[in-house]
Amino acid sequence: MEKATLMARAKPQEQPDEAAPRALFVEPGDDHSTPGAEQAKAPARTGRSREMETTPRRIKQPTERVRLAVRIEPAVNSRLSAACAVTGGGPQKVIEDALNLYFDALGVPKDLPLPKGEREPRERTPRKRTHGTAHLDLVPIGVRVLPLTDARLTYACENMVMGPQDMVETALNAYFMRMRIPHHI
Repeated sequence: MEKATLMARAKPQEQPDEAAPRALFVEPGDDHSTPGAEQAKAPARTGRSREMETTPRRIKQPTERVRLAVRIEPAVNSRLSAACAVTGGGPQKVIEDALNLYFDALGVPKDLPLPKGEREPRERTPRKRTHGTAHLDLVPIGVRVLPLTDARLTYACENMVMGPQDMVETALNAYFMRMRIPHHI
């Protein structure tokens, strides 16, 4: 910074030296050849590109969907990726479609009552210690499903005596067979 600018900031009461006559403040519309004049004419930079300045920013909205986290076999995961490429949707769409088609085939009703509010907290049970490594091969998948799909999944799990992880994997395999996605990709 120049000496005059530093002095003006340090001592606002004193005037800068006469040796460097520069306008520190420029009136709008006044075209002085100061370095700040070009910056004043240029639009303020917000850190976004010009294309993005015209589009609104995405704001995280609360969702009505319920989180579903399961682990699936690596072969099923590769078939899931192939199904996403075929349908043009993401894993969330493919998994939700697969579950709803499977529930329709099982005869799970579509008019189940939806749970209100949050679920009751689960009772803490001591974890079983396993020394195997079978669970390390599974791929974690986390998607959000509609509350009706979640209610249908709960109903199907209770009546079929299956866990949600097995139910999701079975529904995905049936969906992949229907779409003719091969077993080994």
